[in-house]
Amino acid sequence: NELPPEAVRGYRRMQERDGGATKKKTAPAQPSVAAAPDGAPPRKKKKKVKTGGGRGKFAAKKARRWVYVSGLPDDATEEEVAAHFSRAGILEIDAASQRPRVKLYRDGEGAPKGDARLCYAREESVQIALTVLDGSALWRGTREHVLAVVPAKFEQQ
Repeated sequence: NELPPEAVRGYRRMQERDGGATKKKTAPAQPSVAAAPDGAPPRKKKKKVKTGGGRGKFAAKKARRWVYVSGLPDDATEEEVAAHFSRAGILEIDAASQRPRVKLYRDGEGAPKGDARLCYAREESVQIALTVLDGSALWRGTREHVLAVVPAKFEQQ
């Protein structure tokens, strides 16, 4: 059973790098236990559970990638808006639906109101959308719809 030369060279390089010593296998780490008073059996330490307090930092970081659009035609679809705004950058994909994150606002009866918000995958795309797509036109037949694009603001109501 002769080893191929490249395997022998690799083994020798590994020994030289480690100083010729082979590493010993160690036992897996034992879970930490706290000493209990009065000779009671030791208890395992409880892990700290994070509450919703960390959400603010995460939400603020993602909020910078959203834009708000007004002036859309009443019959615009999510796909059409996504296609128009993908010229400024890649839109973030929703994990559940595997579609671009575009939300058309609707009234109580379900009819579109003419505004939307969408999320880009990168913050740089928001600046491109503000400069290139703000004031751009979305055509419906012979009627032009001028779009207003601004950074989305998330405020607690």
